[in-house]
Amino acid sequence: MSFLNDVTIAIVDVETTGLSPIHGDRLVEIAAMKIKGMKIVDRWESLIYPGREMTVEASMVNGITDDMLVGQPMAKDMLPSFMDFIEGAYMMGHNVKFDWKFINNELDLAGYDPIKEDVLIDTIKISRGIVPGLPSYALLALSRFFGIRQTQMHRAMSDVELTFQVFCRLMEQIDNKGYWEFENFINVFGVKKLRKQHVRHKIKVIQEASNRQEAVKVLYVGGGRKTSYRKVMPKKIVGEGKETVIVGYCYLRENERYFRLDRIVAVEPLEILF
Repeated sequence: MSFLNDVTIAIVDVETTGLSPIHGDRLVEIAAMKIKGMKIVDRWESLIYPGREMTVEASMVNGITDDMLVGQPMAKDMLPSFMDFIEGAYMMGHNVKFDWKFINNELDLAGYDPIKEDVLIDTIKISRGIVPGLPSYALLALSRFFGIRQTQMHRAMSDVELTFQVFCRLMEQIDNKGYWEFENFINVFGVKKLRKQHVRHKIKVIQEASNRQEAVKVLYVGGGRKTSYRKVMPKKIVGEGKETVIVGYCYLRENERYFRLDRIVAVEPLEILF
């Protein structure tokens, strides 16, 4: 994918003593794979001594025992190396906010600044946008859907590797979905919620484009709440208030379509977003 050629992404996965850092659960393993232009650049991984016992449930899932963690570095000693590894990269994961919350909890306990939500990309969100309608978006279910033979081991690096393979399969299908620049990609699939433009701004841009008979690029929330970019030639604005609708030619659907103004997140002239 050409729009990813200059972007560094760190695919991250963690294993923990349990499910909630708020209730005292801690990290026991972190793994990260750095990729650029869809190629693996480097890997990093470490077990971590959590200062507490593994729960039986967690140990049954990931196979990590208390004996395996004796003598391993504590999080506060390991974190500088991890943060150096992911510096300047977007952080990707499958349900990445789970990993992010645990890592930020350890950063907070160690007195370090948190990782900002702006850099997070979730492969679950990508999967739902690229292959909608699947019965499950669990990592194992997606790997089976794409015919990936690797088994999910529930260890950090093996899950990172499986996430990377799923991401590669998703990117093979994205060419026809309208994501031509990384800025567009991160707006749609980043974890941070999109901020809608003001109604007056949207109407102004659309009306000016209609007067000039020029196309615009629209970030639109369509059926099933799936968000995508559309190239649209606006013809007219009809209705008022919440009933306002943009009538225009949609290049994706290759026919005239109606776009609800309240579902348009952002609209800009093409030269700004291409």
